[in-house]
Amino acid sequence: PIVNYTQKDYNAHYQNWNITQDSSGIVYFGNTHGLLSFNGNLWKLDQLNGNKAVRSVFYYRDKIFTGAYDEFGYWGKENHELKFNSLKNLIPDNRLQKEEIWNIIDCYGKLYLQSFSVLLVYDGKNIKHIKTPDNFMFAQKVDGELFIQILGKGIFKIKKDDTLEFLKNTEIFKDKIVTGIISKNGNLILSTNSHGVFIYKNDKVNIWKNDLQNYFESVQINRLLLTHDYK
Repeated sequence: PIVNYTQKDYNAHYQNWNITQDSSGIVYFGNTHGLLSFNGNLWKLDQLNGNKAVRSVFYYRDKIFTGAYDEFGYWGKENHELKFNSLKNLIPDNRLQKEEIWNIIDCYGKLYLQSFSVLLVYDGKNIKHIKTPDNFMFAQKVDGELFIQILGKGIFKIKKDDTLEFLKNTEIFKDKIVTGIISKNGNLILSTNSHGVFIYKNDKVNIWKNDLQNYFESVQINRLLLTHDYK
């Protein structure tokens, strides 16, 4: 069954930005008032210094990583309570000043964290800035590789050495917003928010389903997900 929990149930802000789950089944939410958690019975709210909104949350290697305005770090348990450990001091050149971390994703054994103009990578010891030619949308993990749309340019692959590789002929997306990237039969399928769905095959971009393109263009697509029964 689907259970709907209201703001009165969890007693925090009505805006929840992101969600993750740890190995014990506890669910964590990036909430405007802080880090919200639910163990299936009780709700709990832990707050950052300054009561900052938690925009992103990601469970990785037994830690709960969160991103906020001018802040990035992880939550660890001490005496059965969550305590935040900031990693902001590792960020070079104060790159997070006036920035919010909206997305955290793992790939190549590292964590990638991003605002809409700053892309960083954390290898467990250091945080490095990845230079990009312009602002970008959320990075997407596809078959163990990382792809990102750079606005005004097209689609790039973030390689293991954290350099960017442009995908040929994807400049068609330079004036569109790519909302999802998945893989099927070795090809990429890309959704846009209002320009339809496309397939990238043999270095060429084409409409994915001609008979459905008008419909896809008439609605707003916010996310693309591959289901197990997709043929």
